[in-house]
Amino acid sequence: MKSFWQNRTTSLLQLDRYLLMGIAFLLPLYKQGIPVLISILILRWLLSGQFLRLPQAVITSRHRATILMFAVLYLIHLIGMINTNNIRSGLFDLEVKASLLIFPLIFVTLDPRTLEEKWMIRVWFAFIGGCLSSLLFGLGRAFWMWQQSGDIMSFFYTGLSYSHHPSYLALYLNLAIALVTIILVEHKSLLTKTFRIFLILLLALFMVFIVLLSSKAGILGLVITLVISMMYLIIRQKLMVEGILGFLLSITFLLLMLNAFPYSVLRLKTASAVMEAHDEVKKDDTEGTAERILIWQAGLRLAWEHFLTGAGTGDVKDVLMAEYEKKGMKAASEQRLNAHNQYLQTTVALGVIGLLVLILILLLPALQAYRQNNFPYFVFLVLLGFNLLFESMLETQAGVVFYAFFNVVLYQKNQ
Repeated sequence: MKSFWQNRTTSLLQLDRYLLMGIAFLLPLYKQGIPVLISILILRWLLSGQFLRLPQAVITSRHRATILMFAVLYLIHLIGMINTNNIRSGLFDLEVKASLLIFPLIFVTLDPRTLEEKWMIRVWFAFIGGCLSSLLFGLGRAFWMWQQSGDIMSFFYTGLSYSHHPSYLALYLNLAIALVTIILVEHKSLLTKTFRIFLILLLALFMVFIVLLSSKAGILGLVITLVISMMYLIIRQKLMVEGILGFLLSITFLLLMLNAFPYSVLRLKTASAVMEAHDEVKKDDTEGTAERILIWQAGLRLAWEHFLTGAGTGDVKDVLMAEYEKKGMKAASEQRLNAHNQYLQTTVALGVIGLLVLILILLLPALQAYRQNNFPYFVFLVLLGFNLLFESMLETQAGVVFYAFFNVVLYQKNQ
């Protein structure tokens, strides 16, 4: 009997590990498959009775109690249903954001051995492998499209990113760069010389693809990643020469890539010009940055109007559409665009309490990660916080699952 339970425990432990690796691999590659793996994870959590450990785990472990606190943002959205008129929209929003609750609940009761160091690294490698697979598939698709149309733009922006918006894929690649960096520095004894060279080349490849994706937030995010990586090498790892040299080489390589692919530079210059002339933006302008400025202006007005209590979890979309129509923003209204800024989106939906919760669940863990030398978690939170300025990433599966999953996975490194 004892042998049976030992085998059962080991089997469930391995199942959890491979499910987490599968989610990490599919995140950048095939988002349609992720709900299936999450469903299996939930089913296994329920059937095994693991959920029964929840109260004891929270009481006996401060670390696990903190993990559960990550679900507060979801609970605030649940409370936001109280003053919601559009119940159907609110329920859909709660469904999209369900990962914000699911992953903290599961990880609170997860066997501590699930993500011991070697398995943590395997989850990282699964994500890195998913990023590489996504790029190779996207490149093959772009080549096929180019053969059919002769349009070189097939290798840029949405032509290269087949399953995600370029901003999301660029964010994934920036995190992958940080993970590869820490593997090269902290786990180099586990790597052969050939594999170390492969990982260094992979860093260069990911940088090239971030430029080709032409996401303005992605390119700026890459600069942030390189700066934090340099600080990590110099301050935390005491590798002054390696940090400075690596940063200079990376920045030089980035500048060469930007010079080689002028389309990406053109998008940055256009965005800069639009930002400088933001007062002259027309209401029917559909250029990316110009459209964002108009949407941000509308979002700011609504955020102030609903600052105390918010419009409600289900009504936020309705009040945004009404504002777009009121201001004559036909394109934004027809496409039913969100606020393109998660801080504004959350404020309009949930008011100042929602905004404070969002800021705190990013800021406080980032400070803790910095103090505890958890570089991958720190750079993850910084990149996410930066990207939320330009995208309402917690309104889509690609953003919600990415945040909810890696927030708990990388936080585990603190343990």
